[in-house]
Amino acid sequence: MSKKDYIPQSVSGFNDWQKQAVAKLTENKTTWGLPEDRLTAITAKATEWDTFYPRYADKNHRSSVVVEEKNVKMSDYGKDLRGFFAEYILNNSKISDADRVSLG
Repeated sequence: MSKKDYIPQSVSGFNDWQKQAVAKLTENKTTWGLPEDRLTAITAKATEWDTFYPRYADKNHRSSVVVEEKNVKMSDYGKDLRGFFAEYILNNSKISDADRVSLG
């Protein structure tokens, strides 16, 4: 039986989710005991994605090169987020179920 993936598969859904998740992670980093170096790496990826996304979202100027760049960035960033969540969020006793839900 497969579980529903908590990271949205649509590009716009991923974009909205990652913004919410990174904001919540940053806001609660001390309370949740998140390692600064790992969170800094995630926020760097978030900044890179946030800088790139408007080029992808502009359908009038979207090219195959931009689509391929989106595929690579979304895959890499998604893997980093999944790894971070697996290690620091999903089984962290400092994070309530309500807090996990609020991550997006």
